[in-house]
Amino acid sequence: MSVKATVKTVDACRRTLQIEVPVAVLTDRREEVFRQIGRQAQIPGFRVGKAPLELVKERYQRQAEEELVHAVVPDAVEAALTQHQLEPVTRPRVTDVRYEPGKPMTLAVEVEVKPELKAKGYRGLKLKRPTRAVTEGDLERALRALQEQQAELVPVDGRAAIEGDYLFCDIICTVGDATVEQVQKQWLRASESVPSESGALWSGVIKQLIGAQAGQTVEHPVTLPANYRQAKWVGQSALLRVKVHEIKSKRLPAIDDELAKTMGRWQTLEELKGAIREELTARWASESSDAVRHDALLALIKAMRVEVPPSLVESELDAMVADTLARAREQGASEAQIKEQEPALRQRLQEPAADRVRLLFIIEAVARQEQLTLSEEEWQAKLVEIAGQTKRSAEEVEQWLEQQGLMSRLRWQMLERKVLDVVLREAQIEDVEQRPDAAASDAAGAAAVAASAVGQTGDAAR
Repeated sequence: MSVKATVKTVDACRRTLQIEVPVAVLTDRREEVFRQIGRQAQIPGFRVGKAPLELVKERYQRQAEEELVHAVVPDAVEAALTQHQLEPVTRPRVTDVRYEPGKPMTLAVEVEVKPELKAKGYRGLKLKRPTRAVTEGDLERALRALQEQQAELVPVDGRAAIEGDYLFCDIICTVGDATVEQVQKQWLRASESVPSESGALWSGVIKQLIGAQAGQTVEHPVTLPANYRQAKWVGQSALLRVKVHEIKSKRLPAIDDELAKTMGRWQTLEELKGAIREELTARWASESSDAVRHDALLALIKAMRVEVPPSLVESELDAMVADTLARAREQGASEAQIKEQEPALRQRLQEPAADRVRLLFIIEAVARQEQLTLSEEEWQAKLVEIAGQTKRSAEEVEQWLEQQGLMSRLRWQMLERKVLDVVLREAQIEDVEQRPDAAASDAAGAAAVAASAVGQTGDAAR
């Protein structure tokens, strides 16, 4: 379609268009509309679709003019966008249509477009890569985690419960004569250090289990919290009664060759420690790689600061907020709490959402500059890789990805990895060794994960 169009730049990502559709174009399209109407027209004295065109024009003039506008507007917008080489990122918004028979049709259109971005500043980035070596302290924490996994609970006779003992209990919570909660056959661990905000209704009674005897009932007053699942009891004074049936203590195995043998394929403690060292080294190498890639993405955003389409940011923000609130629901947050949190959450996530959108255009710009594309061979290799992991065929994997709407996301992730490979290859990367005290808490967590992984390997070997 031939149209006249002028473009005005509002900002980096927004344009307004004034479009004029010539009378000659409208005349041709009107004739086409009349012919389409004529194929369905029911006019007395004629079979359906057989009435003379002039009679159809006389009977269906108003309908034809309405259909003409609906038919011409999208084509005119598309023609104007093509004429000015504009790539909309969302559906263009038509704000004004003016049309009178015998005169040109005019349109006013608002459109958001991709920002004009030239890849720059992505070579020679100065990045930091955290590194750390496995220490004897890390190995000790991992071994203690394995020791805990292999611990046994043994019955306690002739004494009261002490710190760390496990008590087999029945629990009942009452308000006056009414029972509001009851749990049977529940294991509780006696401890001085359980915080009252830990979540369980009976967390406050945990300390009182120290000194309890089998057969004894421990009582503890509580006030039912604001998020209690039965709203009518919220804020009520209640009484917890814990009936202790049995007490067991934890027996830890020695950290020696026998523990290694228990894990499966190791004969000595030194062999087991070697396996843990390898596991932790591999884990931290992977985390180090992830960290420097994340640092690279942040550096790219800083190097190529670009305005992004507001609608895309809003869409990304909606998704991030929805995901965060869904996790809050899974963790027990009430709808009232979620509604209260949402405004502050949207404000906090506004800039991270914008940065996510920025990365889309930055990665695209660098890929274009470096002439990086995702080949069909690379895509098929990825499908085969996933197929091997999921025990499906490559065709089934591709079909599933398409059904779930994940195909474009996976392709984008693969392209992003190729871009980051180029960026990192030319970056100035400084290895920064983490001090043991700076990574102590992380080391403890990593040790537990490593110990768990080693334990699973051992189970499989058995």
